[in-house]
Amino acid sequence: MGAPTLYTQVLSAHQCESALPVHISADQSGPGGASHTYLLQVHDAEDTVLRFQLGVPGAEGSIPGISNEALIAIVADRLHGFQEGSFSCSENGKALVCLDRALEFLQERTARILEESGGSGAICPSCGSPEIAAMTPRTVYSCGSSDYDGRPGTHESVCAGGG
Repeated sequence: MGAPTLYTQVLSAHQCESALPVHISADQSGPGGASHTYLLQVHDAEDTVLRFQLGVPGAEGSIPGISNEALIAIVADRLHGFQEGSFSCSENGKALVCLDRALEFLQERTARILEESGGSGAICPSCGSPEIAAMTPRTVYSCGSSDYDGRPGTHESVCAGGG
């Protein structure tokens, strides 16, 4: 087991006055700029740790974890259950529409990335080299170039493709 995760952020957007307080902490941002480990703490319950995928799944150095899509699917399944039971309401239905749309957008993104990269993940915009797993907030490519998730103006090219 590696070094303990350092939680550097506390999330509060989920709080509502009538619910049991849930304390959510997140680790430092990793490759791509997002946190990958979240700690959920509820009074009188065991802590829950959510670990998201870090790096390209199956790539050397990547760390397995859940996807955004998997977490959204879990919440959608729970709301579908409420809609079929005694907690059915219009707000749940509206939330389901938004969750379904979020899944569609994320699946479109994944399909686009796989198509652009020939099925291997993100690719260097200068030379087409595939993304590699790296412990950095930048997306790193096998050619040595990097960027922040393909955001304009963040590409640092060191490959033969220039850039």
